[in-house]
Amino acid sequence: APVLEFVADGETGLLTPCLDPVRLAMRVAELLDSPSLAERLRGNARASAERTLRLDTYLASYQALIARLLNA
Repeated sequence: APVLEFVADGETGLLTPCLDPVRLAMRVAELLDSPSLAERLRGNARASAERTLRLDTYLASYQALIARLLNA
């Protein structure tokens, strides 16, 4: 489950077992058959990334962790 922290099935993407080619093909076909679904997922994924994957937020957290470790 390497992407569960980034992808919510049906909200920001479509999850499927990577070693199940039939289910993977079905999910790809689902997107190809529904451009509106693809557009919604794409928009939600971008909004989620912009909200949670900000470099300044990560750097601040990393600096706080270093400060805590140095003061421990």
